[in-house]
Parts: sequence; C-alpha cells; structure tokens
Amino acid sequence: MRNTASLAMLLAIGLALGWAPAYAQDSCSIQNGSGDTLVDFLAYSPGGAAATGFGQITLNCTPAIMAGTVAYTLSVGPGQGSGGSFLPRAFFNGVDTLNYNLFVDAAHLMILGDGSPQTFTISGVCAGACPVFVHGRIFAGQLVSGGAYSDTVTVTVDF
Repeated sequence: MRNTASLAMLLAIGLALGWAPAYAQDSCSIQNGSGDTLVDFLAYSPGGAAATGFGQITLNCTPAIMAGTVAYTLSVGPGQGSGGSFLPRAFFNGVDTLNYNLFVDAAHLMILGDGSPQTFTISGVCAGACPVFVHGRIFAGQLVSGGAYSDTVTVTVDF
C-alpha cells in the first residue's frame, strides 16, 4: 500500500513541476507571415539583373513538457511550376515560366528543399512563436512577358 501512495504522490509532484504525462505530445503549426505569399519579389525586369526576396514563416510550437522545446525540421517542396524539380523552381504566368529558387541562406548558396541531393532543410528547436527565414532569387537574364507570375509550394514541418 505504501508504494501505491508514494507513486501517486510522485506523479502529482511531477505534474506540478512541469512534467507531462506519457499521453501528452508536442505540437507545432505553421503560420505564414505574409498571408499566402512566402516570398514576395516585388518586381523583375525581363532580361535584367537577378531579383531577390525575403520571407518569414512562423512556427507555433507547444512542447509536451513545460519549459521544454520542440525539435523541428522544416522542408519546402519543389512547387507546381517546376515539374517536381528543385533545380530550378519555376513561376508561371499562363504558358510563360520564370525560373527562381528558395534558399536557406542570404548568400543564395543552399537551396531550401526536402533534403534530397543538392537541397537542404531547416532544423531547430522552438517553444512558442519562432520565426524561420526564407530567401529567394529570380535568376538574371530571363526574357519573359510582363504580368504576374506565381508558384505554389508545400511547406512541411516535422517535429
């Protein structure tokens, strides 16, 4: 009988100190800082210099254990315009395409993808609201017609 009472008391103390029962789970959700736009490049001059952009995704993570963090890995799919390729991704405007890519780094060296060859994911830890930054570049010298170009990519967070 004494072991049972001690166990029940230990569990009660554990919960008061922020320990979570075995059935609690970490949770994370993704919020895009700019509505539906991940990276807004504003304008590109056909045939001209490269255009760069910057965006932010906010992860909202709740650890199962109070005062803990949630380890995550964020990946971004190739997009609808690229035919499943990360090298490069492509925006569409009707039948016209405009090649671009998303990057982990501001130097535009590490392609943000799913960790497949030549792509990288973003990993970290989070508790509460945590910003994750995304960099983009439209490649120079592309002769395209004017208009609005877009692509849809899938952002996934594993935790």
